[in-house]
Amino acid sequence: MKTIRRIIKWLVLIILLLIMTFNMYSYINVKVLGNKLNTVGGYSILQVVSPSMEPTIHVGSLVLINTKESNYKVNDIVTYEDENGLLVTHRIIDIDDDFMVTKGDNNDSDDGLISLDVIKGKLIYQSHIVGEIITILQNKIVLILIFIIGILGCVELDNKKE
Repeated sequence: MKTIRRIIKWLVLIILLLIMTFNMYSYINVKVLGNKLNTVGGYSILQVVSPSMEPTIHVGSLVLINTKESNYKVNDIVTYEDENGLLVTHRIIDIDDDFMVTKGDNNDSDDGLISLDVIKGKLIYQSHIVGEIITILQNKIVLILIFIIGILGCVELDNKKE
């Protein structure tokens, strides 16, 4: 039983450290360095903020994009930076040598002619449930509570005597 407690304690500590490290990396990458995307190993995670891709991708959904992808075709869902500097995730409806036309599944009109150079990545996964969990975990109070509960749990496990 003592070994199980020790394993649980270390797992909790590792998870807490991973969460803290990822949050610090994200903060520095986005806020300090001014990068639009927080990329790790050629992949970036974004959260959808508009209903333009519903019902395919819902508001709040988490999307994983491959930032190293360069082979695009019609019907691929891509994330690109628009003329206002915003990241947009829409479906390619037409593609030419150096340009594409994208459109949100829930939009009436397309986005016009867009250079392939502004594509940041291609969608490879999306999840609404994971997006909702991330939204909850982004709350500073929730993060502090998780950290405190994790530390208290580790202390309690360490103080328990068999």
